[in-house]
Amino acid sequence: MKRGASGQERPMQKRSKKDNCPTKMKIISYVNNPGSVSVIHMNTYNHSVGSIEELQHLPLSNDVKDYIIDHLRHGYDKRDIRISIQNNFKEYVLNYLNFSVVEGMILLNIQQEKYQQDKNQYESVKLWLKELKEEKHFDTFVGDDFYFNFTFGFLSLWQKKILLESDSWCLDATLNTIVVRYTLSGTGFSVAFLFTQNQ
Repeated sequence: MKRGASGQERPMQKRSKKDNCPTKMKIISYVNNPGSVSVIHMNTYNHSVGSIEELQHLPLSNDVKDYIIDHLRHGYDKRDIRISIQNNFKEYVLNYLNFSVVEGMILLNIQQEKYQQDKNQYESVKLWLKELKEEKHFDTFVGDDFYFNFTFGFLSLWQKKILLESDSWCLDATLNTIVVRYTLSGTGFSVAFLFTQNQ
């Protein structure tokens, strides 16, 4: 939150800029089908559209804020919460909105800018695992034949602690996770994530 000239708090706002952009956008909402929206662009942009910086200016609904606070209280990592929200958003988009090619490309660009660290998917995963290890102290694993079957895994410090305190564990082959019985809930709990193309 930032403070305005009056000293009152106000949400972070996007910097104004005049680009003399020739593009006009028309949004049509259909009365007989409220879940369907058409977005029409006239002319072409003379500036970048849909960068990751744009996300910080979007307002959060009270439901999303409550969701975040609740998950933080339960010990979830900020990254896990962000991914969960993004997955829910993608599901909503796929089920309820009809995106044009332009909107689909904007969404793809945002996802790639946020998560893809290299154009080569193998190198991108390695860079991501390196970041998890160095910045968040995760334990990570890359298989000997990584470039052949894309095998890797990771677990956080708190997941490792729960795993080490457990009497037994099992491999959930459906989700490719290591699961233990969590003492607080008495239910199965994922403590490590494994990925491979070789099933």
